[in-house]
Amino acid sequence: GLASADPDVARTAVTELTALGKIVRGYAAAVHSRVATAAAAASSTPTTNAATATAEAPEAIGLLTYGLLLRLAGTSCAPSSPSEVAEVAKTLVDTGTQYVTAAMDECAAFDYLYNVLKTLLPSSTAGLINRVTTTPDNDEDDEFPNLPGEETMLLTDGGASSAATDDEDATLVAYASIGREVLAGTVAAFRTVLLSPTTSPDNLEMLCNLAAAVYRNSTALCDAFWSEWEVYCQERAAAVATPTADPVCHLLDAAFIMASSALGRAWSPPTRTGIVVDEGQICAQALPSVAPFLRLLSSLVPAVGGASTTPSSKDIFASFLPER
Repeated sequence: GLASADPDVARTAVTELTALGKIVRGYAAAVHSRVATAAAAASSTPTTNAATATAEAPEAIGLLTYGLLLRLAGTSCAPSSPSEVAEVAKTLVDTGTQYVTAAMDECAAFDYLYNVLKTLLPSSTAGLINRVTTTPDNDEDDEFPNLPGEETMLLTDGGASSAATDDEDATLVAYASIGREVLAGTVAAFRTVLLSPTTSPDNLEMLCNLAAAVYRNSTALCDAFWSEWEVYCQERAAAVATPTADPVCHLLDAAFIMASSALGRAWSPPTRTGIVVDEGQICAQALPSVAPFLRLLSSLVPAVGGASTTPSSKDIFASFLPER
């Protein structure tokens, strides 16, 4: 209906989408009280961690994704579209923005999504360490015998990889792909707002944390990302008006710019006559702007050797980290 050349058909489609959105919005309204209750419990119990304090909010994810779909559908309309189409597009953009804002501000959708992903998706680097329980060592010549039940850690050679590993498990990849779609949709829909040079570090930190939970050094996802990164760099060099690369590439670039700017200010603080500058303190002040980038970048390094086109961990860090 939205793609119809008939304005009346398009308006009918918008009306139906808006009505459906109100139903989703109604379901999500119940989340607000659960979020408030969880926040009150957390404030009254200092030992409560973020994972247990976050309220169950699956409806918030539904509202978030539905709002993203509406906004993206509206922004996909060409600026030169007829006035009737532009009216429909504006309605979609405005309604989608309202739903996304409600999901984030009232229902803590991203907090819930982050904790769900952290629960469902174990770190891929955990597959590199095997914990084994040893039996008591009766060798009297051993200066440091193992105690009964003592655990030792054995590192794998990094070359063993099979379809049964956590990293390549089809179910985990499916869960991660769902989270990645929500992340990519958010960046695509609100890139000019969330990734602008003047944006709050909190926005980038939220998105980078979510991305790190999604990619978590998964070989399959990291290979796909670096393939898209090549496309992103080519499109940026060619100043492509409508880029097609993965929106998460924009997130990494924005996080890198914010971190570089913060480090630049830390390494070249303004000169103040008669004032001794504590370089350590200046660098510490830059950490909130640097940490999101480092966390995201480190999650994009495959835990187990990636594709031949995927850069090595050394090349990845060398291409981003400045010389100092």
